[in-house]
Amino acid sequence: MALSFSGTERSHVSGKTLAFDSQSVSDTEIMLRVKTGNHAAYAVLVDRFREPMLNFMYRMSDHAASAEALTQEAFVRLHRARQTYTRTVEFTTWLYRIAIDVALNPARDSEPGLTIEATSDLAEPQVSKGTDSAPDRSTTTDVSVTHRERLQAVRREIQALPELQRIAVILHKYQRLDSEQISEVLTLSELATKSLLFHAYCVLHNRLNGL
Repeated sequence: MALSFSGTERSHVSGKTLAFDSQSVSDTEIMLRVKTGNHAAYAVLVDRFREPMLNFMYRMSDHAASAEALTQEAFVRLHRARQTYTRTVEFTTWLYRIAIDVALNPARDSEPGLTIEATSDLAEPQVSKGTDSAPDRSTTTDVSVTHRERLQAVRREIQALPELQRIAVILHKYQRLDSEQISEVLTLSELATKSLLFHAYCVLHNRLNGL
């Protein structure tokens, strides 16, 4: 089932056409529509969260090609588990829990016939400004090389962190989730999450000091 959409989304449920302006509806409300079998609502969520999921999977796998497959699997599992979703859980929290499970346990059967239509070039997933953005082309070659080497060192050291610390840092540094949101995703107390991040960043600082 290839998905494509734009503007006001429409879906046929029980013979009726349901239309909504996706810009005015929350993620939670859209997911509740997905739960009823509204494929257009599902397409909206894929479009809205495809890039963040690609970024997350790229950081988790450190491989652009794997990020595409893992992102597709995450959305397939979201669709498969749609009946278990309730409004008591923030949609982003639920999605990242699925994404973490996919990233750590990717080898599961996908739902037959369900595919996600590609909407972007995956040669290099987009990253948020201030994290891993490419160096300014106006810089000298030496500075550019040094910058890239440091970025590679940062990625390498993040990958070397214990699993829970690695996930927390990726969610915080690259996905821009705050400690409260991360605590909900990881089902930890906010205090435990802050401690986790503090220790992870201390380790990174010590390992990267002088680079």
